Amino acid sequence: MGKVKVLLDDGRGVEMESGANLFTSLRSAGVFIPTVCGGKGFCGKCRVKVSGDKVSAPSDRENKLLTTDDLASGMRLACQVSVNGDISVTLPAESSGIGLFQGEVYEHLLVAQDVMKVGIRLIMPEKLVALPGAYILLDIPAGNASVTRSYSIATPPETDDRLEINVKLVPGGKGSGFVHNSLKVGDRVTFSAPYGGFRGSENSEPLLCIAGGSGISPVMSILRHFRINGIKRTVKLFFGASCAESISYVKELRRLESELTDFEFFPVVQTPADGFETGVVTDSLMRHIQDASGMSAFVCGSPGMVAAVTDALHKLGLTDDSRIHFDRFS
Repeated sequence: MGKVKVLLDDGRGVEMESGANLFTSLRSAGVFIPTVCGGKGFCGKCRVKVSGDKVSAPSDRENKLLTTDDLASGMRLACQVSVNGDISVTLPAESSGIGLFQGEVYEHLLVAQDVMKVGIRLIMPEKLVALPGAYILLDIPAGNASVTRSYSIATPPETDDRLEINVKLVPGGKGSGFVHNSLKVGDRVTFSAPYGGFRGSENSEPLLCIAGGSGISPVMSILRHFRINGIKRTVKLFFGASCAESISYVKELRRLESELTDFEFFPVVQTPADGFETGVVTDSLMRHIQDASGMSAFVCGSPGMVAAVTDALHKLGLTDDSRIHFDRFS
């Protein structure tokens, strides 16, 4: 089919096969574009500006996630674009700090009934510079190819030579199935990083953290960052799961209640259990918070959970979404 050339706005040129996918081809060339879903077309994060008409027509996904004005200006989702001739591409600013890493698994431990904690020691490069609550895209072997899955980092930025992720087992999931059933201590893994992260950790207003299941990972990164740096800030964590066996880090979170200046932990489960509130996470939030108008929030969980929490925060007076940091599972 022949080769085509993609000229990037930083001056680099990437050669790829005509008709190939833009997101995949750029990644193979070491050019990483922000994404949560790993290029599956769900998150809408891999936005690039394309100059030239040698590309596929907008997909249904793009028509759903991009506005008419976006498309008219050349904005596209890289994972939905096939390139048929030479084009120019403007990358998002966040792409500049993302690189490919190799690491070795030093810990592989079930920390909840369906959550595996994986510790990775960096081999090359040996350091990762990231914001608290950032995430990686882990390469998952899949036959003769590979897919990627996003997992939030639970370790703080100060632990820059290793990282910790938590992976919830999803029935039939390629990524979680590999992590739970095939990965073992001593294995080498590759991943691109860092993506995203929480930029408001140094702010002074009270912070509400609301997490569901393995969504606790980025919150642990933030809290550990606060502890290491002696950050004095009012923080309330509402951590919800289906049952007590699905709540991880309980001992450490209880310990952080005494180690941090003003931190409270509210675990809530749907199945009644001693030491836990009963209900869903929004129930606990509404019980303990009367006015959130002067607060900011970090919310991490499934799209349904994030939507329910956002609605609850709005009812409590936190109506400015710029003060709510969302981390949705794809």
